[in-house]
Amino acid sequence: MQDLQTQPTTLLRLESLAIVDARGADAVAFLQGQLSNDLAGAEPTRAFLAGYCNPKGRLLGLPLVIPLSGGAFRLVLPAEIVDGLLQRLRMFVMRADVTFEQRTGLSCRGLWMSPGGETLKESLTDEWPASLDPSAVLATTVLDVITDASGDDTQMLRWHDAQAPAPAKRYLLVAPDSASAGEGDGDGEDSVSADRQWRLGDISAGIPRIGADNREAFVPQMVNLQHIGGLSFRKGCYPGQEIVARMHYLGKLKRHMSRFRTATPLAVEPGAALQAGDDTDVGIVVDAVPSGAGVELLAVVKIDRDGDSLSLQGTPLERLDLPYALAAEAATDCDLAGDST
Repeated sequence: MQDLQTQPTTLLRLESLAIVDARGADAVAFLQGQLSNDLAGAEPTRAFLAGYCNPKGRLLGLPLVIPLSGGAFRLVLPAEIVDGLLQRLRMFVMRADVTFEQRTGLSCRGLWMSPGGETLKESLTDEWPASLDPSAVLATTVLDVITDASGDDTQMLRWHDAQAPAPAKRYLLVAPDSASAGEGDGDGEDSVSADRQWRLGDISAGIPRIGADNREAFVPQMVNLQHIGGLSFRKGCYPGQEIVARMHYLGKLKRHMSRFRTATPLAVEPGAALQAGDDTDVGIVVDAVPSGAGVELLAVVKIDRDGDSLSLQGTPLERLDLPYALAAEAATDCDLAGDST
């Protein structure tokens, strides 16, 4: 696996991500009634995050939603939860004209461009889809999408910038396997390392991961969805919407997501508890990835303990900045029309 701090441009195969297409005359209306973001008027040039909640407002998943032509949508989400999420969505289809297809012939790549990597390296030439113009891709802003003009199978979108292990612009490529073969292909250590590097970039960008280990653990505002374009308070109903809206309008949010690191290595899993002195109910780890000599992590923490010294498994935590401000909950609103990054 290449060292991202020394490689100006790296293409990472992201084996942990699955791709699902939702198509049909009722795809917009159906997903509008299931997801936390506003799909009405969504354009193929703009992607967005959207939470899928249970009736208690707890997140079952957080797919990236890429609008396609003809009112269809592409969902990108952790492969470990795709079967359960699709099973649940299909339970509510009934007579709606919408179908869900997992696109096993497509895969995701993450393009990591560190300082000095403003152009594609010669080593990426064979891996880059000829249908996409790199200069157009690199001119986009966060979550803007460029789609292959010949069809919906290939998209490149601007992703949230990473701060660690080195500052980097990031782009997500969805393409047929034959059009994106190369760096990090295959099973084993390289693919695991690539996924961890990408997740580390998400942690530094303040982007939560909802997987098998933390499903139904968090209400959307707890993981800052209102600050990263994943939550609309002006759309219609969806599962858990009443609880999410009450937390917003009545100002009842007591926990939010913060970023930390340790100076020493730890084995940390999502759901691990943070401590402050004798208080063992201060926070819960959302995601954690080894970084340098220690671990970087996102954790949902009690807001009234923000100024306290926190620890994990007896190891002190250093609080790190997020690339967005945690504004007062009662004053926040976010939908597809806003730029929350």
